[in-house]
Amino acid sequence: MPATWIEHRGRQVLFFDYRGQKTDRELIDTLEAGSAMMQPLRHPALLYNDFEDSIIGSVFMKRVKQVGRMNARLIDRSALTGISGLKVIFFNAYLRATGERSTRAFSTRDEALDFLVG
Repeated sequence: MPATWIEHRGRQVLFFDYRGQKTDRELIDTLEAGSAMMQPLRHPALLYNDFEDSIIGSVFMKRVKQVGRMNARLIDRSALTGISGLKVIFFNAYLRATGERSTRAFSTRDEALDFLVG
């Protein structure tokens, strides 16, 4: 499943599983699935995004910026893993475009989840 709720230290975290996804369509499908899960929420969510072994393209980045702006009020914190090389450039462009200040990249899943619930 591309997006699902997981629990870490007693807190609910929405997990966007982009691992191994190579096309914009796969990535956007995961993004849209997670975004739909956020819509009925009464409080901002904690988001964990894993991009390990994925390939991020400009079409996906355009859509993620749009969705990020639309859902800004629904996001408490966001953490990412699997960001290296060219993905770092896309990540920094996303942060500049959205003005996002509560999103950080981490080396490991545990570091990312601890940041979210900490």
